[in-house]
Amino acid sequence: MRRNATPLLLLACVAALPLFSMPASTVAAEVGPDQGLVVFHRKKSMKGKAIRFNIEQDGRLIGQLLSGSTI
Repeated sequence: MRRNATPLLLLACVAALPLFSMPASTVAAEVGPDQGLVVFHRKKSMKGKAIRFNIEQDGRLIGQLLSGSTI
């Protein structure tokens, strides 16, 4: 009798997901003396994906922080 291999295959795929996930991107920027660097990173997640955060400096929009983005 042949067993259905679908549940076993699905379990193996779910278990392997962390092995193939992409690491967070690294930011390479040069900062001189008397300067600073601020990096905003938001983890990628389905929960709250439609929510956007506006990042502003001195009233000027720098960018929108979306799910999985880095500014």
